[in-house]
Amino acid sequence: MFDEYARRLIDSLPDLPDIDRVACRRALSTAYFYVVRTQLNLELDDNSTLDLENAQRLLRQMVDALESVAVFDRLNGQVPATEVETACAFVAAEALYLLAKFYRFQPDPQQLDDPILQEPIYLMIEAALLYMIGGYDINAVAVVNELRLPDVVNELPTEIYTGRLNNAKALLSRLMLFCSGNVRQPRKSPNPVSVTGYPVSPADPNLLVHKIRAGFYFRLAEGIDAYLDWLGGYNENGLDAALGTLQNLRATFTTDRTVNTEFADVYHLSCLLLAAIDRTSQRSLIHKVLPPQEKGGDFQQEFAEYLNFRARGDDRRPGRPFLWPSAIEYIRNCLPGPNRDAVISMPTGSGKSYIAELAITHALSSGWVLYLAPTNALVYQVRRDLSYALQPFQNITVRAFIGNEEYTTLSEEQINIQDSNFVAVMTPEKCSLALRLYPEIFAHCTLCIFDECHLLNDKSRGITADILISQLSFVGRTLHFILMSAMVGNPEQLAEWLSLIHDTNAVPLIVKWRPSRTMRGLLLLDQTGFRHGYERAAEMLRNLPVRRVKQEFSAPLAMIAGLSGPWTMDGIPDYRITALPISFTAFVSRRNNRYAYSIESWKNTSARQLAETFAKSNMPTICFILSSRHHTFSAADKINGLMPNAIGVDGSFPEVVEAWLAISDAELGRATILRDLLRRGIAVHSSAMLQTEQAASEWMFLDKKSPLMIATGTLAQGLNLPAIAVVIAGTSIGDARDQRADGIAGVSRINSMILNSFGRAGRPGFANQGLAILVSDDPYFASVTMDLDPSPALAQYQVMGEQDAAIEVRSPVETFIDTIIAGDLNPFEASKNDLVLTSLLAEYNEDNFNSGQILTRTLAAYHKRHMLVPNSSALFRDRLNLVRTNYFSQPDYPNWINKAAMISGVDYFRALRMWQAYNQHGFLEIEMIVQGIFCKFGQSHRCVL
Repeated sequence: MFDEYARRLIDSLPDLPDIDRVACRRALSTAYFYVVRTQLNLELDDNSTLDLENAQRLLRQMVDALESVAVFDRLNGQVPATEVETACAFVAAEALYLLAKFYRFQPDPQQLDDPILQEPIYLMIEAALLYMIGGYDINAVAVVNELRLPDVVNELPTEIYTGRLNNAKALLSRLMLFCSGNVRQPRKSPNPVSVTGYPVSPADPNLLVHKIRAGFYFRLAEGIDAYLDWLGGYNENGLDAALGTLQNLRATFTTDRTVNTEFADVYHLSCLLLAAIDRTSQRSLIHKVLPPQEKGGDFQQEFAEYLNFRARGDDRRPGRPFLWPSAIEYIRNCLPGPNRDAVISMPTGSGKSYIAELAITHALSSGWVLYLAPTNALVYQVRRDLSYALQPFQNITVRAFIGNEEYTTLSEEQINIQDSNFVAVMTPEKCSLALRLYPEIFAHCTLCIFDECHLLNDKSRGITADILISQLSFVGRTLHFILMSAMVGNPEQLAEWLSLIHDTNAVPLIVKWRPSRTMRGLLLLDQTGFRHGYERAAEMLRNLPVRRVKQEFSAPLAMIAGLSGPWTMDGIPDYRITALPISFTAFVSRRNNRYAYSIESWKNTSARQLAETFAKSNMPTICFILSSRHHTFSAADKINGLMPNAIGVDGSFPEVVEAWLAISDAELGRATILRDLLRRGIAVHSSAMLQTEQAASEWMFLDKKSPLMIATGTLAQGLNLPAIAVVIAGTSIGDARDQRADGIAGVSRINSMILNSFGRAGRPGFANQGLAILVSDDPYFASVTMDLDPSPALAQYQVMGEQDAAIEVRSPVETFIDTIIAGDLNPFEASKNDLVLTSLLAEYNEDNFNSGQILTRTLAAYHKRHMLVPNSSALFRDRLNLVRTNYFSQPDYPNWINKAAMISGVDYFRALRMWQAYNQHGFLEIEMIVQGIFCKFGQSHRCVL
């Protein structure tokens, strides 16, 4: 269940009695496995009960031992290594959080109305604080979001007890605000009250206890308030005030555990808070991000307001007052500025988008920013997110340029040189067109962010992307690049490439930290249950008339899950298996008195059944259909009933969703079938849909009104949607000739697509753990027993054992370079890619900016650099000109046709066909157009022209 970073943390645990690192990892994963079983309402047999109890016992031992190292060693002057401290805090938090999932609350009538003394609440708060100490602040958000606060049932009619109860509620409120990163003012009531002047009767010693506890709660809440004010930028002295208050409170206690046991929880909580504040203050957004150096005055003030806004959040979105490890790494290496090119490689959900946002705010101080995204859907999401985040900057706009290379005259898609500070979000193809139309504008571009940069690897689109980066390195002499992807396996090479063509100081930033953990599983058919079902169905068929040749039967489904994240060959103890509450319909058929079973539509049907089961068990689920983008709607339509929280037939859509659906209806000329699916709580997402349909689906899924989404692989590229469970239908994309399949651009291996889809399970702030289940193309049979050997499954589906998707990013332009170097380029028999490349470069013939120079700066040329010679640039230019002459400069074709095609965004051959059609039928003069309209509509319409 644990990624490479988390496994390294576990391996960093100190040598402690009765703590085995492998056993720790397995116990944590086993606990989550049974959490999933509980959500599916699966009963435990004796073996499973014993297995869970053993895991829980070990988790309790881990919490006690590891929390001591993470919290108390430093407070007592024994400072452990940072990595050891972090590892202990994270593992203790994970163990405590999973234990709390199984906690059976036994209420204490005397303490029921004091939430601080209610053990389930205290355990969750303790887990959240430990996550924060361990650097997983966003995991604390998910923990407190699960807290369910009790109703007060037993208030005593005394002023002191009422004060204690008020302060207990106030303290819990402040703890939840701190753990959720909510630093906004004003704070929710109740506010803590001082009980110093409250009288105490000697005849009732309990009143003294109430008064002391109320006073402790007051001081704890006061300390947290001061720290929240510091985090939110309201009070520069808040950190010192918070630490002073908590240190003084802790000093009132003795370390003798036999004394003051009545208030041991207060002492423990004060220590947790001191440790959490000490660690998180080092990650404060407002206090650790330096301002840009290019501009002063209003921009600096707006930048400070931006930091405050992002730390505090608003009614629409929560704040994020803490920096994640990924952002800390980028700030340390590249800000203020950005002052160097960077290639960022980090797992899905680890904060790449926020790194881009911080870089953008700095770059806007000196020019405009270009943001390249591979899909229109991601362009829209980036535009929405940045438009929200950059609100404090008064004169900065975020524009989305939608489409491919087609030319448009829409005013919002024009770039003007007067617009010095803006963010332009577009696909590489759209940017390639913009660069041809407005080359002078790009001289003022200060930052280019290439999101999902593994697009360079794509066989067709990679040509445009590679040429574009090379061109930008020419025209944007002052800009810096950020190449980002969770799937890049060679970031060091990409950084070296940038160093050679643009910035000698380029750096690869490789961060393995990921804020959620994913358990991988494989769906299987229960071999024993299948055989029994088959035998019963065959016997039934024997007793039916001869004309009956087919009989259905139910085959029970099961799941095998690995306890290590990527599956290992560590044997049976590293796996768990469970039956599932669903079955697959198979058939027995007979022919010439011979009986055989058949399994029809296995992968899409079983994947849909499994996804539906998860969603109906309150686990928001994405089901990826890899075979065809059109199968998403057919799969969704076969789902029966309503999902949890669905609005139903009579419910009303949120206003923005209704608007998107109305636009979709108008675009389609009929009611979109998505409307009915969304009413049932089922969202759909594919590239075959309108953008407004996609937006409606995303919104309903995010708002949990459609907790099941059926999607194609493109959704796994960049879009962040909060799923607990992910189901992947199939271990192949299907027939490569089937262009209906939605793949991930730049990803040619099916394994990489599967791994990228795995990364969508569990989302920061939403679910700390997630479940990803692979459904194979053909069913995998196995017996559902505790001693199942997983090695045959791993041997057959090796993707289960692979680390996160890692692609060696190359460039399709390499083939063209190989051909030229080898002298094999035949200008009369150029390939389609050769012609695409030539059409992109043919019009660049200036001495200081020609096609050869552009080509020698590409990623392809970097990978072929050992084959290049000093005159390679001239050689490339000559060969490109030769292809241009033979293909684009025919005597019957106008010499302007390629340039017109290049500027308009139409490919050369389409432009040529258009010219040939006009040439064949004759060109219309304006008078002919006017006359034609006059004849058709009559003289009264002439004035319209």
